[in-house]
Amino acid sequence: MLKRSSSLTTDDMLYFYTSVIRPGLEFWHSVSKEQTKQIEFIQLILRLGNVDDSRYRFNAELVENAIMKMKCGKAAGLENITVEHLRVSHYLLYCILCKLFNFMLHCSHVPDCFGMSYIQCLL
Repeated sequence: MLKRSSSLTTDDMLYFYTSVIRPGLEFWHSVSKEQTKQIEFIQLILRLGNVDDSRYRFNAELVENAIMKMKCGKAAGLENITVEHLRVSHYLLYCILCKLFNFMLHCSHVPDCFGMSYIQCLL
């Protein structure tokens, strides 16, 4: 049974899911190829480790460098924010964006509105 505690490790989850998913060979004969690939993907994700590792953290300097490398003069998005706005903003914006990105990484969630855009016809 899977333990309910804050000290749950990926090894515990891997052990639990492999014991549930792979109780016997007869189960694998009744699983489709797509389901097998999904199960293998889940097992791979569980083996990779925790994304809260300090190696995967954003910092304000990294965010600032990424913003400074963006090309100026491009069209604004749905929020009407251009690269120029980000470049001349206060340094605290980089810290806030850093916290936002780290929180999104921690939750493993990217809001749907991050991928929204529009195309404007010039003719």
